[in-house]
Parts: sequence; structure tokens; C-alpha cells
Amino acid sequence: MDALSPKKKILAAGEAIMAEAGLNARISDIAARAGVSDSVLYHYYKNKEDLLFSIAEERLRDLREAMEEQLLGLSDPMSRLRKLFFFRLHYLMKNKDYGNLLMFECRSNMGFYSHPAFAQARWFMSLLGRILKDGMEKGVFRNDLNVWLVRDAVFGLLDLANMAMLLGRETESAGNAETLFGLIEPMVTGGPETRPLEPDKRQRILRAAENLFAEKGFANATIQAIAAAAGVGDGTVYDYFKNKEDVLFSVLAGGFQPSERRKGFQDHLRDSDDSGKEPGSLEKLERFIRRFFQIGLTQPAFARIFIIHGIFNRPFYGSPAHQSFERYMENLDRCIGACRREKTVRSDIDPGVVRLLVIGAFSHLTLRWQISENKTNLDKAGEINAMTELVIRSVSTR
Repeated sequence: MDALSPKKKILAAGEAIMAEAGLNARISDIAARAGVSDSVLYHYYKNKEDLLFSIAEERLRDLREAMEEQLLGLSDPMSRLRKLFFFRLHYLMKNKDYGNLLMFECRSNMGFYSHPAFAQARWFMSLLGRILKDGMEKGVFRNDLNVWLVRDAVFGLLDLANMAMLLGRETESAGNAETLFGLIEPMVTGGPETRPLEPDKRQRILRAAENLFAEKGFANATIQAIAAAAGVGDGTVYDYFKNKEDVLFSVLAGGFQPSERRKGFQDHLRDSDDSGKEPGSLEKLERFIRRFFQIGLTQPAFARIFIIHGIFNRPFYGSPAHQSFERYMENLDRCIGACRREKTVRSDIDPGVVRLLVIGAFSHLTLRWQISENKTNLDKAGEINAMTELVIRSVSTR
């Protein structure tokens, strides 16, 4: 496009003015700054919203070209992941007008997610997906990665870090790309995490059967496979259940057992679990993060409002609502502090940076659920558990 074309002038003027005024900007002011008439502006753009999203689309296209150039000659998956992370972080730091426009004007408007501009944003998510898959194939990354969840965590953290800087609220660590990336690297590297077997063999069998029935279906899940997944012998399964059908109905019965109906954010902040047993600090941290992610599953309408009109809405950060949210998130800080004392999380972990990761991952995970074309095929509960494990993996000393 000609550097002196009216369209390019309108985009530049629109970015400068709308970065501060958003959709409250006047078309006449934008046109005057671009040196064109209002009618010329309307010749290219239907309305202010179309102009806003088109500015983001143009910038994202430029960013995409620059990103492709940065990756030339890099074949190592970890090097490509680092380059993507660092370049995306610093680009918005250096281009604050565009950062304000993208994060607080576009991302807070549901229309953005159906505009062609969002297709440019999706390209970066696809790029990360390709890097992760390449790393898994080459043995550089874990072979059991959930690519969707890692993408949500990475871009969620980038979003929240950039917004913290734009708001002037960043901690020293939040402005340090190495500190931020230090949360991502443990998610994708290392061998599969092993967890201690549950002492109750019957519960282990039921848990294994549930996973296999969900993955393979009842007909294709064998007693032998269930026993192997549960870490018991084939005969042990028959010690507790008559046959495979008995296992299936026992799984279903367990899912319908009566339980206390829980409401609100604060429920999971109790010191003890349902049995009255005092959990360890790392368990409390894991429970807090999991229950926070579950908001997107159990309260989808609220989650949508919180993301669109909270996280990606600049006025939210100066409101009493944000103060309430900050008090809630202080529980995360306390959990991390207790884990530090028990040495179950890394000593270099900054609670503020972990907040960015958790909130950012929540926003991307929940939005993906809400705009997905295949909502009925999403295992939301499974993704919540897997995302929680990713975050715990990023901070723990295990």
C-alpha cells in the first residue's frame, strides 16, 4: 500500500486518537488529522468500530510479517518458542498506542472476535501450536502436552503482562521477560509427571475406568486396560466388581452421589477439605487455581462479563470491583507464601507474575470455550484439570 495513501493516513490517525479515546473518538477529528474529509473516511470504513478493528488488523498483519522474519533460520523448537514469546511481549511494550487499542478497545468488544482482524490474531495461536507440535515430535517438549491449553496459558500471560505495563501497574518481575518465560518453560519441558497412587484400590479402578470409558468408549475399554491404568492386577478388578458393566455403573453412581451445593468465589478458601483434613499448602494453591478456572464452566455468563468488561476494560482497574477482585486474589499470594515456607514452590517465584499467568490463562481458556464452533466437543472439566497442572508444574519444585 502506498505510504501516502488516504487509507494509510486514516489508519495512522485513527490509531493515535482511538488509543486514548476509543470508540468515543469523533470521526471528524480522525479525518482532520488524516487530512481527508469525513466522506473519504466513510468510503473506506463503515463506522468507527470497523475502523478500530481495521487498525488492529493492519498492525497484526505487520506484526505477523515481522514475526516470520524473526523466525527465519531458527529450527530449534525452544528457540522458536522463546523468540515468539519475547518478540510479542516487546512489540506491544514499544508500541503503546497500538497496545492500548488492541488490549482495551478491541479485546473488550465482542465484535472484534468475528471481524477479519481476529483471524490475524489466530495466526499467532496457530504458529505457537505448530512450534509446540514440532517440539513434541523432536523430543524437545513433553510428548503429553495439551497444545490448546499451553497456547491459552502463553498468550494469557502475555496479555496480562502487557496490560500491567500499559496500566503502569507492573512489578519489576512483570517487566522482565525472562521471569515471565520462566513460568512457561517448565510447562513444556521435562518428563511426564508421576503422581502417587491413591491408597484406595477401588477408587483407583473407578478413576482409571472413568478416563478410559471417556477416551475409548465402553465397548473398547477392556478390564485389562482398566487394571493397567489403575496399577493393579486384572484379578484385583474382579475383587471389587462383578464385570465391566458393574464397573461402568459404579462410575456413574459415583457421579450422582449427593454433595453440598457450593456457591460463590470464597467457598474454596476454607482451611480444610470436605473430610475435615487439613490440606498442605501446595494442595491449597492447586485447589484455589482449579476453582478459579471453574468459574468459566459453572458461571459462563459471569465469566464472559468479567473477561470482556473486566479484564480487558481499562476503567475496571480503577473501580471498587477491581479492589474486591484484588482482595480475592490476595489468597493466591498467601498460598504461594505458605508454599515458599514449605519449599514446595521455587524460591524465585513472584506471586504477582503467577497472578498474571492464572488470570491470563483463565481469560483465554474461557473465551475459547465461548467462541468455539465445536462447544459440545469440549471437555471443559478435563481442560481445567490439565490447565491447573500446567500452572502448578510451572511453579512447583516437584
